[in-house]
Amino acid sequence: MGNMTHQALQSNPFNPTAYISIQAERAGTAQVEIFDINGRKVFERDLNVNYSSGFVWDASKMSSGLYLVRVQMQNETMILQINLVK
Repeated sequence: MGNMTHQALQSNPFNPTAYISIQAERAGTAQVEIFDINGRKVFERDLNVNYSSGFVWDASKMSSGLYLVRVQMQNETMILQINLVK
């Protein structure tokens, strides 16, 4: 059983911004990557997680479609599917 979870987006599908929230039992740094449906990395950042943290992804320059959010923290990986509709 992992110690990292995500909360549902404020709106999924979303347009054009999505709030992505990460919760963890311990503080640490999470690597967040977002990929389009073709597997191209379209966003990347490190996020300091202090038990509960989040950020807003502005996808206003991206095409409508399915995106995968991969969050890695310590030895855990979480994948979240989000849908951008314009």
